[in-house]
Amino acid sequence: MYSGPCALRLPVLSAPRTLLLSPSSSAKKKRLPALPMHSRSPNIFIFPALLFVPFLFFALPFFAAGQSADEVRTKIDSRNAEIKKLEAEIAKYQEELKKTRKEITSISGAVNDLTVTSKKLDTDITLTQKKIETAELRIGKLNQEIGRKSTELERSQNGLSSIMRSLDERENVTAIELLLAHEDLSQFWSQVDSLLMLGDSLDGHIDELRSISRELAKNKNLREEEKGSLQDFRTDLSDQKKVADYNKSLKTELLNETKSKESEYQKMLAERRARKEAFEADLAKLESQLVTILDPSKLPTQGSKALSWPLDTIIITQEFGDTAFSRSKAAPYNGKGHNGIDLGAPVGTLIHAAESGIVLGVGDTDTTCRGASYGKWILIQHPNGLTTLYAHLSVIRAKKGSVVARGETIGFVGNTGYSTGPHLHFTVFASQGVQIRDLASKGCSGRIYTLPVASYNSYLNPLLYL
Repeated sequence: MYSGPCALRLPVLSAPRTLLLSPSSSAKKKRLPALPMHSRSPNIFIFPALLFVPFLFFALPFFAAGQSADEVRTKIDSRNAEIKKLEAEIAKYQEELKKTRKEITSISGAVNDLTVTSKKLDTDITLTQKKIETAELRIGKLNQEIGRKSTELERSQNGLSSIMRSLDERENVTAIELLLAHEDLSQFWSQVDSLLMLGDSLDGHIDELRSISRELAKNKNLREEEKGSLQDFRTDLSDQKKVADYNKSLKTELLNETKSKESEYQKMLAERRARKEAFEADLAKLESQLVTILDPSKLPTQGSKALSWPLDTIIITQEFGDTAFSRSKAAPYNGKGHNGIDLGAPVGTLIHAAESGIVLGVGDTDTTCRGASYGKWILIQHPNGLTTLYAHLSVIRAKKGSVVARGETIGFVGNTGYSTGPHLHFTVFASQGVQIRDLASKGCSGRIYTLPVASYNSYLNPLLYL
């Protein structure tokens, strides 16, 4: 005999109540989801089958339109292998360029250097094209995964909704009614076991939904990252083609100007040195008249790494200040020393902003007087009180007035202006004392430079802030 009336009702996902059944002196406790009145028929066991239906989908293979996931993965692996080979080829060219750089004092050496550089730049372009293809394949693969997970999620949600509706329809059935719907307790307990299995499977199904949702979100984030990389590669490719064209034009101009004669080449070098000397004299005269009283509190602490290196690989070919090279006749600095540091790198090497900031200006002194000064340059003012200059570029990416982030690509290493070989000239100013001004050229009479100038004490040693 039952201990008293029981009105057990278990709505879906609510805290279950306990039904105490005591057909004998020993008591049994079972948690029962609610179930409606049913006739005594085999249809009562529909619930285990209902549980199985949503999971059928997870066993189905996914067939992508056009290409299977394995085919895409094979293509990605193939592109990655090609990328490694191209990177090894570029490394060999870079080693070869270290040797040719030592020979550019002669016309044959200069032509050979430009030829090897051209091969290296063409390989750079091919490498970037392969990276683009790989990124596109990865995006396609992620699109497949996202499509599959989205379909899984939708069908699983539909299956879950069906189960919950079925349970909801049975919400108002008491345990007494459930018991009276069966002729014996074995059928009753079979039904109870089925319902308990349904509840457990429902929990697992919800966990599965959460897992699918997490994987879907992860794949969408990865796809956005790949799209960003793809856009960067496409921008790099466009600029790399410009760098390659620039290098080819240098070779053409060199051969036309020198007529492939050593004497003409040496004459050209001497003329550029003379223009360089004239420029340095003009700049020194202007900057000696500039006076800036620096406020040290507006500068970052030395050694605090306020700036990051503008190149990925660092080879310092000349340091800041009164160096042996700055005192040599080949590179007069009018006694005030080298106003930055030189970082050796092949033509086409990516240049990064040393810190976030505003691009105050970009320019090309070669349009005023070829081979006399900075060539193509970028000036960036940073919020930490420093301003950085990047000179001798082959291609400028940054735009005047734009805001750049630390590490962002702003241009490519070149050999413009007065340069004895491809490198990046990197200068650090105290922002308080630098400005962009016009400067009349004596080396190229009647021409006007537009470039950064500063008081002598506003030139800072970059190594103190890198």
